[in-house]
Amino acid sequence: MGEPGFWDNTETAQKLINETNSLKEKYQQFHQLSEELDELTVMFELQQEEYDAEIQEELEERIHLLQERLTTYELSLLLNEPYDHNNALIELHPGAGVCFYECTHVGQKVTVSKLKRWITKLEMKQGLKVSPY
Repeated sequence: MGEPGFWDNTETAQKLINETNSLKEKYQQFHQLSEELDELTVMFELQQEEYDAEIQEELEERIHLLQERLTTYELSLLLNEPYDHNNALIELHPGAGVCFYECTHVGQKVTVSKLKRWITKLEMKQGLKVSPY
């Protein structure tokens, strides 16, 4: 950014800054998750040596929160293509009877109602807006 001529093309410079900020954020999130896992590992080891009900409860709660954060982080890594941050429109057209979609990544058939449940669950977890037409 300190290079001569970097700011000559503001669009390219802004694009690079946005990408750098995104990478920094992913890096920081990774290290926060790693530190949390280290803390939970120590708590677990202490719990193995001497059981405490309150520590067990806190440990279970923090593990659950870490799982949620890891899922969110994993999704952010999967959605790293140039247009993944944009909105998407999904339009389903069932034929006669129940409509099935082949879900290749998990190797199973998916009904429209199951797909809708997945999308609704993602909507709640990620704060997305799903609006029927």
